[in-house]
Amino acid sequence: MNTVLYVAMLITPEIEGTYNIDSYSQAGYHKISNIIDSLVANNKQVTVISPLSVTESSLIHRSPKKYTHPDNGVTIIVPRLLNVYEFSVINKLFLIIFTTGEVIKQIISDKIFMILFYNMVPSKAIPATIGSLISNTPLILEYEDGSFANRSIVGRLAIKSSRIISAPWVDGAICVNALLAKRAPTKNTIIFRGFPSVGLPEDLPTVEYDESKTVVMYAGKFDRLRGVHTYINMIEEYRGEKCEFWISGWGPEEEINKIEKEINLINNDDVTFFGQLPFSEYKRCCVQADVLINPQDPDNLLSKYTFPSKILDFLSSETIIITTDMADLKSEMSDVLIIDGKSPESLSKTLDHALKMDENSINRQKNNGQQWIRDHCDHKKIGQDIIRLGSS
Repeated sequence: MNTVLYVAMLITPEIEGTYNIDSYSQAGYHKISNIIDSLVANNKQVTVISPLSVTESSLIHRSPKKYTHPDNGVTIIVPRLLNVYEFSVINKLFLIIFTTGEVIKQIISDKIFMILFYNMVPSKAIPATIGSLISNTPLILEYEDGSFANRSIVGRLAIKSSRIISAPWVDGAICVNALLAKRAPTKNTIIFRGFPSVGLPEDLPTVEYDESKTVVMYAGKFDRLRGVHTYINMIEEYRGEKCEFWISGWGPEEEINKIEKEINLINNDDVTFFGQLPFSEYKRCCVQADVLINPQDPDNLLSKYTFPSKILDFLSSETIIITTDMADLKSEMSDVLIIDGKSPESLSKTLDHALKMDENSINRQKNNGQQWIRDHCDHKKIGQDIIRLGSS
């Protein structure tokens, strides 16, 4: 019984093209991929069931299809997709049914060691729970964010329902921070914040630096919660300073258009808008940047239960990190610079402090960040911890 059945929405570039997905989170792709790598490092086979939904206002039918992960070679199964115009409740019900069918097929055809599912979303939680009960195998929840806290009323009700159905059967939980572990439906938990998608400190690309300017970067989803507009509003204060401001990320087209309009109004040659970078270029930018600003709204309930993977990327890349106080960041990583507030003025005050840091302080923070990555991001150890959850 060496196979782990992993129910998680994993979108590879090939799947993105096949299903005409406009954009997807590279961070989510790497989080799921690194869990797979950790299990494979401990001689476990992994099969991924990846339920996908679309938001098209038309009738769409796609048969189930198998893909191969481009990095680690595991099989990814996308269940049958049936989208009936804009009947979202019906479409979500179909998604649960078809995903459950694929889970059962795998249970029949393979010996399952454990079933792992990504967040308390009905399309993942319910099929995984049914599969665990049928196969009598451990059910492990990967509790990655507080999706329950940032949804519509219908969305919150759906997640609450799947929690009622699945929670009593959860044997263990992989939690992204200590606060989220307290909300997990089991005391059998581990804290796993992820891996740097750019690689470990020893794996970083070699780049050329422009020592004449300090590169300040925003990287992440384009929405109000993550604070990209607050970051842009801060930039005007630094006109004429020896700083470059980079903006990269992904999000809805309407948000991207808003951001581009805001940047055009600034009319500052020191501001570069990349949009969604190819991953190789994102890695290069992480290494080249001097300062990362993470201005996520600290008052949003979601911020209490998340841990942005870009924090790990920039720790590994020897970048000074400025962030709002989120989850257990302050106690876990004492060397990040915490923004006191969420206004553009608060951001600039903290950035001013970073720009005035002496070389010894900068090097200490960079070294401590990379050491944190080395201590906490080891595939073999994380895989062993996950396997122990299923054996407890």
